[in-house]
Amino acid sequence: MNIHNPTIVQEKAIPLVLNGQNVIVQSKTGTGKTLAYILPIIENMKFIKNECLIIAPTRELTKQIFQVIKDLGDERIKAMPIYGGVSINNQIRKLQLGPHILVGTPGRLIDLYKRKKLRFDNTRFVILDEGDRLLDMGFFPDIKYLLKAIKTKFQFLLFSATIERSIRKLAKKFTKNKFIYLNLSKDNLTSSNTEQFFYMINYYKQKYNTFLKILKEERPKSSIIFVSTKKTGK
Repeated sequence: MNIHNPTIVQEKAIPLVLNGQNVIVQSKTGTGKTLAYILPIIENMKFIKNECLIIAPTRELTKQIFQVIKDLGDERIKAMPIYGGVSINNQIRKLQLGPHILVGTPGRLIDLYKRKKLRFDNTRFVILDEGDRLLDMGFFPDIKYLLKAIKTKFQFLLFSATIERSIRKLAKKFTKNKFIYLNLSKDNLTSSNTEQFFYMINYYKQKYNTFLKILKEERPKSSIIFVSTKKTGK
């Protein structure tokens, strides 16, 4: 992949993961965290069915993680992305081929588990990627459901831009309070050359008109607008 030097999160996390430690990492998005957990896991894998479970909050991140695994070019690895909005029957057929690494969103993973098409008998690694977003998007009950469904002893890894109390509580419960916490963000969650502003509004209905007013005043040459849902984006 033409990578010669590890990022900070890779340098700090890889030795711990290789050593079998449960690790909770607070690190900004875009710091190379996917390789920080997938490289040492592959090093320690036995290449058995459903050995590694990676849970992500969105279809987009699921595809991104899956692509990183493919880009490694290791022919021993059979990985599979699992998310909603596509044929579940195709996913059931692919599961029967025995992938080693599953990368999926909580809803579809639970659906397949309840249909008894997905089993966790061999699970040795569990990773929550972007743990804060998993909680923000209301997946907390689903995450607990999935983790309780895994009866094997597994190595637990969680990567998140922020570590809230609920995330720590989750980690404590499923690691029996045996985990190493790496804070690599140092409370600086954005780049130093980024200015941030926020506007307080009294009612949700004022949001759109306030936003238009700001655009007219600022007149940006180009902009990116992030919305929480497809409906909001309309």
